[in-house]
Amino acid sequence: MNKKADIGSKKIEFQLTPNLLTSVVDNLDNLLAVPSGCGEQNMVRFVPNIVVLDYLHAIGSKEQKLFDKATKLLHEGYQNQMRYRQSDGSFGVWQSGGSVFLTAFVAKSMQTASKYITEVDPAMVEKAYGWLAARQLSSGRFDELESINNPYDLAIATYALMLNGHSMKDNALKKLIDKSTVTNNGTERYWHTTNSIETTAYALLSFVIAEKYLDGIPVMKWLVNQRYVTGSFPRTQDTFVGLKALTKLAEKISPARNEYTVDLRYKKKASSFRINSQDIATQNFLDIPEDTKLLEINVGGIGFGLLQVVYQYSLNLENFKNRFTLVLDKQNTGSDYELRLRVCASFIPELADSRSNMALVEVNFPSGYVVDRNPISEQTTVNPIQNIEIRYGGTSVVVYYDNMGAERNCFTVTAYRRFKVAMRRPAYVVVYDYYDLNLNAIQKYEVDKQELICDICEGDDCSKDCKEQ
Repeated sequence: MNKKADIGSKKIEFQLTPNLLTSVVDNLDNLLAVPSGCGEQNMVRFVPNIVVLDYLHAIGSKEQKLFDKATKLLHEGYQNQMRYRQSDGSFGVWQSGGSVFLTAFVAKSMQTASKYITEVDPAMVEKAYGWLAARQLSSGRFDELESINNPYDLAIATYALMLNGHSMKDNALKKLIDKSTVTNNGTERYWHTTNSIETTAYALLSFVIAEKYLDGIPVMKWLVNQRYVTGSFPRTQDTFVGLKALTKLAEKISPARNEYTVDLRYKKKASSFRINSQDIATQNFLDIPEDTKLLEINVGGIGFGLLQVVYQYSLNLENFKNRFTLVLDKQNTGSDYELRLRVCASFIPELADSRSNMALVEVNFPSGYVVDRNPISEQTTVNPIQNIEIRYGGTSVVVYYDNMGAERNCFTVTAYRRFKVAMRRPAYVVVYDYYDLNLNAIQKYEVDKQELICDICEGDDCSKDCKEQ
């Protein structure tokens, strides 16, 4: 466990999952998310809603609330994605030109989504496919595909080629394997990039289609070790692709029946689990002291299952080295009802990393303060803001940049006090790399005037002590 873990926050748990599909069912609600952000982010949050609906229909589920929630989110995601449609029918990350990858992703996804929402325009889908066809070379190739070297892009492209049985699929898979990293004495394989989990999951899906099941087991082992205590992964798109990949491989390599015993020993204590084919629920064993350093696990019998030793703890971001510079300046507005905050952020380069990936600055406001529809002003223009998102009823604003370097990226954000709150806690601003959350910086700030309960209560709402003051 991390030596900087907060005191008293450590927990150790043993989990046994006899069926990986259980992980999918348990995480269906976690997969649902409001599509938002840029054109790419919108789609990686849009598609899991389709997967959930497909899965619910396939198993004949009666979970109407889940059906309704997923369908509602599809409606919202469709409308959001139309903002990134270009005049030529393609789709881009922003509103500044189409991408082959994203256009293909959108066209295929919207075609599938039309089973569940009626507003998908067939003419829009056809125009997107037409744009793609116009960019395909006579050999069947795309220029954008030929020059792929980034493992993440290559993993997605390889999976797409595999799905369509393209003549380039075997070459793409070989190139993808060559970019992988083998670790733990050859027992695990993954792809080292800024979003390794999603990349590795797409690679495993390609292994399954190529029927490389044995080669896929080290990939599966690495993915399993990246999961959160809930069974999900760090990000929505990680969870969507990760669970799908694990499930697809499990379907191919699982034996017809389960009949095995798992013995767990630690600190001279012991516990046993007996599993048969009727057992599908995850079994948890929580009574493990936080200072335990060694668990002995013995398995006997036949079957398939996932054994996990889950440890969790909380960390304070303020105790870690910053990879961004973040400066806050609370400006004097002359009013107790207006908060104006100047925010400046820049990336701290290290070695070859001179610029971050997509960078987000998240400004959270003290209780009682909200923003209006246009909260950002006085922004610097060297590295322009690409998108502004207002969240949680106007209590938070997220500002998107394509990337950040050593230049100062500044803007002013204005919020207004709509109601009084006693004993407010400090608010905070955080900047982070969207694809590598370890690259971040956080700063707290407070409004000057701190009110007590007696300062804000009125009439009969005030306590006797307040009335006597």
